[in-house]
Amino acid sequence: RKNGMSVKALVHVDDILYNGSHNEILDEFFQLGEKFFKKLTGGKIAENILGIKIEWDLSVPCVKLSQEAHVIKFLKEFGYDPVTTKSKSTPMPLDIELTENTGTRVTIDEWDYFKWCGYANWLVTNTRPDVALVTNQCGRYAQNPGEEHVLVQKHALRYLAGTADQGLTYYGKHEILDHPYNH
Repeated sequence: RKNGMSVKALVHVDDILYNGSHNEILDEFFQLGEKFFKKLTGGKIAENILGIKIEWDLSVPCVKLSQEAHVIKFLKEFGYDPVTTKSKSTPMPLDIELTENTGTRVTIDEWDYFKWCGYANWLVTNTRPDVALVTNQCGRYAQNPGEEHVLVQKHALRYLAGTADQGLTYYGKHEILDHPYNH
């Protein structure tokens, strides 16, 4: 706070997302950052942070968060071409109910089950609640995955191939957003 103006910042390692009550205090915050860190990028409305793409439409007003780059990396990591992969319409097959594997365990050399769970969990926790169920179900059986579990993961990858640009959209109202929150 300074002269009735304020700045709020979110910091994660070397990423800073900040906002404030007046342009004057935001400019000063940016200049102090440049002085301390020597080189900064940004100083404008955020378009990407922590791999999350941010699309603003201030006329509505709304903001969309998505992770298309992460989905593409995820697909390629598991051998799927983001362009040519035939997509599925649901995140999880409708005719399969996962249960404990009583057969042969799928090894990491055959399929990196844990890596899939990590990639999927990063999506779920940030922008893709639509794949939460399949991620949860696959994680539940991660200690002893079988072929059926891998088939479900592959199905989810095909779903992601067709929905790579999807994410979360948040809407607001000008009459609320144009007035600072006083607490």
